[in-house]
Amino acid sequence: MGWQDSHLHAFEIKNRHYVMPGVDEFGDFPDDLIEDGVKIAELLDVGDSFVYEYDYGDNWQHLVVLEAVSSAGPALVRAVCLGGERACPPEDVGGISGYAYFLDAVGDPAHEEHDEYLVWVGGSFDPEAFNVAEVNARLQRLG
Repeated sequence: MGWQDSHLHAFEIKNRHYVMPGVDEFGDFPDDLIEDGVKIAELLDVGDSFVYEYDYGDNWQHLVVLEAVSSAGPALVRAVCLGGERACPPEDVGGISGYAYFLDAVGDPAHEEHDEYLVWVGGSFDPEAFNVAEVNARLQRLG
């Protein structure tokens, strides 16, 4: 997505909830599993899907589908994005409703928060932008 991984997240895979280490230090959710060391390839078959939730406050919900598994050359060591649409919403934009407000503001030079949002997002924002090569370069850099 292009986010900074600075918020809590979880994966719901085949009715099991995988969370970040330290999320439930008091044991309030004993059925949660720690995500570290879990490999998607060991949990899913082609055609399976799962839900990825990012930033519990903004509540971004993503449906991820495993479309295919293939042998990759040594240059590809991680997942590969086959395609996509539109830009990633900025980190901390406020979920779906906050993103809609943000798009209104950056799209309307007369909006009272237009300039402030453009400064916040780094000067410009194209909601239609998507570059699959850039996404795959990020995926391959993941540690």
